[in-house]
Amino acid sequence: MSSKLDMLESMYASLKLEARIDYHLNTLENTYRLLRTKVAGEKSIGTIWYNTYELVDEAIVKLRMIKSLLAKYRYTGLYIHLTDALQLANELSIKVDSKAALPSHKDNIRMIASEIAYEIRSIIKSTNKEPDTSSFYTKAF
Repeated sequence: MSSKLDMLESMYASLKLEARIDYHLNTLENTYRLLRTKVAGEKSIGTIWYNTYELVDEAIVKLRMIKSLLAKYRYTGLYIHLTDALQLANELSIKVDSKAALPSHKDNIRMIASEIAYEIRSIIKSTNKEPDTSSFYTKAF
């Protein structure tokens, strides 16, 4: 009974995280629209506005992918969807650091990615499973 309750709690936590991601997606999409109008008037592509525009676009795509993975986890209960979502959140954090963009947008996206990664880790811990960091080949041989 306890494991079933833990599973329901983790699925509820993933549903709450999906709602939080929806909120962040809404704010990032508004930012994307504003940046699109700013970039449309620019002559060169290598400006900081264009880099920020690309970063916000990538963040929106990754957040949508994380949201769909959380929905798959909620419907199937398969643990692999959580680890994939955690990996995407970590990739987004790394991508933010490597991109030259406006500092306020970088900080905002970094905060969103770290918050989502923290929540996914807490869901993983609530299911009493740790993410498997070893590769498939080392487990097979």
